[in-house]
Amino acid sequence: MDQQGKYQAFKALHERPETFVIPNPWNAGTARILESLGFEALATNSAGYGFSVGKCDSADVFSREEIIENAVEIVNPTELPVSAGGMEWVVNSWALQGRSMHPFWVF
Repeated sequence: MDQQGKYQAFKALHERPETFVIPNPWNAGTARILESLGFEALATNSAGYGFSVGKCDSADVFSREEIIENAVEIVNPTELPVSAGGMEWVVNSWALQGRSMHPFWVF
């Protein structure tokens, strides 16, 4: 599925009357497992990623590149849409430090 198709699938999940559960993989392996269990979308997980690499969940320990690399690692092995928003602590912390990063979605 291309990016536009993933966007449309993710949008449809939010527009339907039923709720959906969006789990948080922390790497490629957990993304594949969650897809195989039938989940319809995924969301990045800064705490899970941090703990899996022996770091705390803090904007002070992750570079922008690390966050993006982790998101790519989760997106690439599945056909599911992936939400990479929700890292407001990173965005807010970096904004206070004069660094630039906008909340983003990865599909």
